[in-house]
Amino acid sequence: MSLTPLEIEKVTFPKGFRGYVCDAVDEFVELVAKEFQRLTDEKSEVLKQVEALKQDLANLREREDLVKSSVILAQKAAEEAIIAAKREANVIIREAKLREAELRDALAYLEATKENFEYEFHGLLVGFLERLEAGSARLKADMQGARARADKATAVKANGHVAPAAEPPGAGPVESTDAPKGA
Repeated sequence: MSLTPLEIEKVTFPKGFRGYVCDAVDEFVELVAKEFQRLTDEKSEVLKQVEALKQDLANLREREDLVKSSVILAQKAAEEAIIAAKREANVIIREAKLREAELRDALAYLEATKENFEYEFHGLLVGFLERLEAGSARLKADMQGARARADKATAVKANGHVAPAAEPPGAGPVESTDAPKGA
């Protein structure tokens, strides 16, 4: 049976011979009614707080789900970024290795070209010195030989091949050693 504070206050007791003291009963009923009112108000407040907490809990659960899904999305994005970075790194490494191979080939070509040039130039210088000593007629012939070798080296370079000199250093057409004119 559910009572309200007002019902408690309106309760009356039948009076009998040697019954209760009416003032004491009325005071007690009034006291019980006030306490009952306080407890009813407190219960109402607690129920409001429980409802508010239930609502807060529901909101927090929604946020928790949102945070969980955000964390999962962030993890997936991080994993995808790592995979993409690894792919890009592999591409860069492959390109660098190809470029390195190209540069090594170019360096080898340049070194061979330099060596061939030094070989031919040395031969040319030695030949010039010998011919200068032998006379000017030989110098003229050596100039023609040097031009022929230079033309041959230019043709080889244009074809993209490095070939050693066909003639050893100092070799070339030899003409008669006439005394230089005007000497």
